[in-house]
Amino acid sequence: MDKTKRSQKIEGRGVYIHPDFSQDRTEGYRQIEGIMTNLAEHNLNFVIPLALGTRCNAYYQGELRQNTYPWDVIGRITKEAHQVGLRVYPWFCVFPEGDSQLGPVLQEHHQWAVVNKDGQEIGWADPSKPEARRFEVETIMEVVEHYDVDGISLDYLRYGGVKDACYCTYCRSAFGKQYGVDPLDIGEDSPFLPCWDRWREKQGVAFLRELAEEIHTKKPGTEISSYFWSVTGCHGVYQDWPTWVKQGYLDWVNPTGYAYDYRTFRYRCKEYIEVIDGKCPTYITVGVRTSHGELRSAQEVIDQVRIAREEGMDGMVFFTYRALEPYLEQAAGALFPTKVEMSGR
Repeated sequence: MDKTKRSQKIEGRGVYIHPDFSQDRTEGYRQIEGIMTNLAEHNLNFVIPLALGTRCNAYYQGELRQNTYPWDVIGRITKEAHQVGLRVYPWFCVFPEGDSQLGPVLQEHHQWAVVNKDGQEIGWADPSKPEARRFEVETIMEVVEHYDVDGISLDYLRYGGVKDACYCTYCRSAFGKQYGVDPLDIGEDSPFLPCWDRWREKQGVAFLRELAEEIHTKKPGTEISSYFWSVTGCHGVYQDWPTWVKQGYLDWVNPTGYAYDYRTFRYRCKEYIEVIDGKCPTYITVGVRTSHGELRSAQEVIDQVRIAREEGMDGMVFFTYRALEPYLEQAAGALFPTKVEMSGR
C-alpha cells in the first residue's frame, strides 16, 4: 500500500492494561479514572484491558468465569475510557486454561485439554475440539453482548507446549482418518510432518471464523483484533495469522514488535507491512517492558515509534501502561502533540 495513503489515516495509539488496581472499589475506581485521564490527556486513543488471563483470571462479571476482583474491572474501565474519548478492546488469552496446570474449566472438562506426546494433559484447551472452541467463543461473547465495548483483542490464539501438542485420542483419530497416519509416528523427516503442522494451524483458523460469525451476527460493528507472533515465529506454534488476515476475520492487528535493537525492530515492521499488504490496519506492539527485554528511556520509545511510522505502520500499541507510565509525558510530547480520534464513537 502507498505510504502516502497510510499517512492520511487516523493513527491508532493504544496501550495494554494489566489490572493491578486496589481490591477496594472506591480506590480502584479512582485509579482507573486517573489512568484513563492520563492517557487521554497525552493523546492516546484506545486501551486494551485484560479481561481473561492465562490462568483463568477474569476481570469482569459473567457466568462462565469467576471474577478475580470484588468489583467489575472491565465495566469500570469501559465507562471511564468512553467518558474521555478512548475506545475499549478487552483482551482475551484464548486457549490457556491454567497454563502450568489444569484450571477449573479443564478440571471439569478433561476431554478438552491438550495432551502431550507422553499422554499428559496440560493447561491449554485444544483448538481442534469443537466443544472447546465453542466454550471459548461463549466466554468472549459474554463480554461482547453485555458490555458497551468497541471490540475485543485476542492473544494466545495458538497451541501450548509448542511442538509437543496435541496428541490426544481425538486429534490422532481425526488426523489419521484424513491422512492415514498416526501423528505419534510422524518424525522430523516424515513427509507427513508439514501436513500435521498445517492441520493444527487450521484449528485456530476455524476458531476465529466461528468467533467472527458469532460476533457479526449478534453484535455487528464490534471489531476483532489480535496480537500474534512474527512472520517466521508464528508457524512454530501453529498460528496461521496470514490466513486470518487474508480471510478478513480481523478488523486490525497488533503483531509483536518485541525487539530491542533498531535493526530487528525495523525489519519486523517491514515484514508485517509486506505480508499484510494493507488488508487491515496494522499497529505494531511496542514492548516497553516484556519477558524478552525492555526499553530503558523515553527516547528509545520515541525511536521505535518513529521507525514504525517510517515503515508505514498505521499505529502502535504499548505493552503495558505501567511500563510506559514513566516515559509517557516525554514520549507523548514528542510523538503525539495533537489528539486524533478513532472512528466509531
